[in-house]
Amino acid sequence: MFYKTKKIRVACADKEMVVAIPVYSGRYTTEQLATDIAYASSLTKGDVVGILSALTKIASQYIENGHPVSLGRLGTIRASLCVRGSDTADEATVEMIKRVKILFAPSNELRAVLRTMPLERFKPGTCIIGGYAISGSGWSRKSRCRNGIAVHGLGKNVTL
Repeated sequence: MFYKTKKIRVACADKEMVVAIPVYSGRYTTEQLATDIAYASSLTKGDVVGILSALTKIASQYIENGHPVSLGRLGTIRASLCVRGSDTADEATVEMIKRVKILFAPSNELRAVLRTMPLERFKPGTCIIGGYAISGSGWSRKSRCRNGIAVHGLGKNVTL
């Protein structure tokens, strides 16, 4: 994973600090995920899309009914509340709930991946294509960069 630095203002310390933030090289769609899963399994792309759609619908129902949903080696998703505190239990009403949110807790296996994931500083002028950082003209015309991020995936014409 690539990262870059960013200056932020820290109000409590009354100073500016530099922090590392991730550089994302695009978002994978359900269609792309389904294609990759179908390739790695005996399922068709249509089967995988159907399963992911059903998973979303059914997991939403479980979460709505107050049940955390375990996704096996991926992790667990559950609902959580952002609330304002009160002095007494009688004052703790539904009006004290600011919003409901979804939390994801990665499994130990997924956490292990994060602990061993290589990190590399992103260099300005570098284009990320298919997880590879490419400088200069080492990428095809099909793959255009916007703000250092490739719009198109890794192609045959890419030289590394």
